Amino acid sequence: MNNRKQLLMDYKYRKTEMGVFIFACTTTGKSYIGFTQDTKATINSNSFKLGVSMHTNKKLQNDWNSYGESAFDIRVLEVLPYDEKDEVKAD
Repeated sequence: MNNRKQLLMDYKYRKTEMGVFIFACTTTGKSYIGFTQDTKATINSNSFKLGVSMHTNKKLQNDWNSYGESAFDIRVLEVLPYDEKDEVKAD
């Protein structure tokens, strides 16, 4: 039971990868750039929404529908560091 509590605490206070990400269409040259406190989760969420045609950015959705996932370069452009003085993940 103590191990479970420790795992929950570790998850709650983990520091996710903050940063800037890009969805770049290699066919059209258009790019969708964003920033987030959790790059992996945001990229996964956007990719899922695009895959089921539910993304809120209609231009990005149209390019995704027209050219497919393989026409996109999806990556993290820059990882942002946490402030070392800040003990919580509230940067």
